[in-house]
Amino acid sequence: MWIWRRMERVKWTDRIRNEAVLERVDEEVIMLKLIAKRKRNWLGHWLRRNCLLKDALEGMCFPFHNSNTNTPLHAIVIQTRKEAGIKPEKIERLLFSLNQTTETSENRNCQSSENRSEPILGYRLWLNSRISGPNREKKRLRTGARKNIKAKRALIPAIYPDDKWIQNHKGLSCSEWREAIKMNANVSAVRSVPGRSSGSNLCRRCDREVETLAHVLGACPHGELLRNTRHHTVRSIIATALRNKGYSVYEEVHGISSEGSNRRIDIIAFKPPSLEGYIIDPTVRFESYEHQPGEVHEEKRNIYEPSISFYKDKYHLESIVITGLMIGARGTIPRFLVDFCKSFGLHKSILRDLTIAALKGSIAIFRHHTYGP
Repeated sequence: MWIWRRMERVKWTDRIRNEAVLERVDEEVIMLKLIAKRKRNWLGHWLRRNCLLKDALEGMCFPFHNSNTNTPLHAIVIQTRKEAGIKPEKIERLLFSLNQTTETSENRNCQSSENRSEPILGYRLWLNSRISGPNREKKRLRTGARKNIKAKRALIPAIYPDDKWIQNHKGLSCSEWREAIKMNANVSAVRSVPGRSSGSNLCRRCDREVETLAHVLGACPHGELLRNTRHHTVRSIIATALRNKGYSVYEEVHGISSEGSNRRIDIIAFKPPSLEGYIIDPTVRFESYEHQPGEVHEEKRNIYEPSISFYKDKYHLESIVITGLMIGARGTIPRFLVDFCKSFGLHKSILRDLTIAALKGSIAIFRHHTYGP
């Protein structure tokens, strides 16, 4: 705009609006139209997506508890509709066609259409109830959408993220929030990303494996100390929450297995006078597939089962339950962990604390790997 004002010799003291200047030079605001067009294209791509990232970022996007809550998708759809002048009925048909497209794509990939298409259908009903119809019809559609989602909730893959950090990055700085978004979208500046390296795609630190984000956050020796720090932070959050519930909690307890090898458990907790104890081993892993939390749990059970008798004698317990907990390196909270917190009566705020701790630890590892000495 300052170029047009300079050409037309318009001074700022003249108090002439930008629209009047554009009329003089016979030009239009191209950038705003381009942004609106790209936003519409991005919205279609966002709704058609069918991958683990959608479950991780959008798994709790639907209004389970408060029907008056505006989700990011709802706000984007409404804003896009107003900018483009699209009628509510057309938005309804668009979301319905996207639902059908999702079902066709999933059937082609030999997946159950009920696993992923129902959230879109439930959201379609809820969105329609928010933008059109009388009050009685709004209430009916909102109730139907909630029942529809609740009935199919068990069919949604076992990824239950606390994704509030995407909307409100409380606990994260602006730069950390941007880096967390890049990690979840798999566009972080690692050498395996096309165009990021003009030479080899091997790790810049160990030079042994391809430098992927999973390698940087979970395997590269350069970040081993920071990975330990991330793990200790997560362990302390869980231990503190158990202590607040009246459990006797001990951390980093040394033990001996029945085979004579040394073991060191992360947490052992019990609540006197009960004679039942719990061995809890949280671990931060890079999210790869749906059944990973269950496999982590079985892995931890196989490791610590030979040492149960030692801890029974040490703490005078009759039984010990072993639980392996997985927290995603990019902030994903599996449903297995959510069920664990509910069984112990832990406050739901612990999920956000674990998410922020895992994200901040992973970001520190990535920055140390990329920019550190």
